[in-house]
Amino acid sequence: MLFVSFESDGIYLNGLKVIDQKSRIQIAVLKILLERHFFGYINGTHSGVNALQLSDVLRKKGFLSIESEKHVRQLIYRIKKNVSEKFGKEISNDFIKSSQNFGQYRLGKNVVLICS
Repeated sequence: MLFVSFESDGIYLNGLKVIDQKSRIQIAVLKILLERHFFGYINGTHSGVNALQLSDVLRKKGFLSIESEKHVRQLIYRIKKNVSEKFGKEISNDFIKSSQNFGQYRLGKNVVLICS
């Protein structure tokens, strides 16, 4: 299981800080993925979201610097890289799943949000 918690200084995964509070855009991406994950869990579906959909939602949330789908893919890559670096092993693919066939991203089924 991978436990995600939002704290005042950033986002933690299993007690390790993986995203600093200064990385507001990475936090926004993770929140969008968590929202989809949560509603997918409730509805019994685990559909992903593609880079275009993510960039549209980010722009609506005020992140006007998002210029392309490539930029979104780079953000997701950075999040996965941070997770891998913090854990010292390749768990990022268990955290954020990437579908090559559909070009979609979603959180793994083993990801749990901790609310405090």
